[in-house]
Amino acid sequence: MDYLLTHHKAVIQYYASYMILYLIADAAYLILPDARSGCAMLYTLYNSSTSKPPSIKPNGPVLVLVKTIHGVTTSASEAEMGGIFIGAQEAVPILNTLIELGHTQPPSGKPIETDKSTAHDILTE
Repeated sequence: MDYLLTHHKAVIQYYASYMILYLIADAAYLILPDARSGCAMLYTLYNSSTSKPPSIKPNGPVLVLVKTIHGVTTSASEAEMGGIFIGAQEAVPILNTLIELGHTQPPSGKPIETDKSTAHDILTE
């Protein structure tokens, strides 16, 4: 609400794209009660299927997911991988819808951006 009060002319803008689903993942380790971790995932559509978004302005979010990771994770990288797993599961209906609408997705998998290099290396090796 503070953002809306400060930036009352803010808008979400969508651009024409080839509708390639792009996910940005983040997780926080042991921030919730009972030794729980949390994760957040931003789903947006881009023009390219490369591993990084192209140098165009990104579209507004299609979905923002925030969830609690119910298992006790033992490291920040494990929390990040758990968050990516949860986010990827939630992406399946969106992917199926895009494919049924005729928007083919990259055969190499979904581009997912993460800020933890350990989780990225484990998931891409």
